[in-house]
Amino acid sequence: MRTPCIASAALLTGVLLAGAARAQPASDDQPDPVSHPERDVVEYRTDRLQILATHYYFPGVHDPRWLLLDVAIAVRSGGPLTVTPGDFSIVRPDGVELPLASQREYRESRAELLPMLLVLHERRDVIRDHFPGRICSQRNMRFFVDSGIRQTVADANSVGPCLRGDLFFAEPTGAWDSGAYTLVVGGDVDARLPIEIH
Repeated sequence: MRTPCIASAALLTGVLLAGAARAQPASDDQPDPVSHPERDVVEYRTDRLQILATHYYFPGVHDPRWLLLDVAIAVRSGGPLTVTPGDFSIVRPDGVELPLASQREYRESRAELLPMLLVLHERRDVIRDHFPGRICSQRNMRFFVDSGIRQTVADANSVGPCLRGDLFFAEPTGAWDSGAYTLVVGGDVDARLPIEIH
């Protein structure tokens, strides 16, 4: 008498597992949110957000401790978006996660950063060109400032549909090795963008 019950339970379990197995590929059909529209530019796009990042690293005559990322986050749909400096980090190829540099570190290293910043003053605005209507043309995410008011929170509602700013990371070992890194944007964003340093 117990055998039919066991057989029925096994059959039901098999049906449930088969259903789960069939449902699994649907997640694989989701489009990859990450693309590389240009060399050293990575884009993350979902129905809610469009994020673009490009990185600048100049070892040699420049201070090799510093990596600069130009990052723009546009809200495409949904509610408000807020980010703080603590929401940004970069993961090294060895898995070590480095936080965004502090304003104090930035100010103390201003002399070492100046040659890189002068080179970048004439940079082509690759980020702006990838957004409709150039909505991300202004750098309104001011986590690092030479003078004026530094932001500790950036809110997409208060400054427009796009948050954009320069993000500085300092490598404790003194230089950034070549390899695959990951820009992590936490908080309301929760995105990961691959960054390749050559």
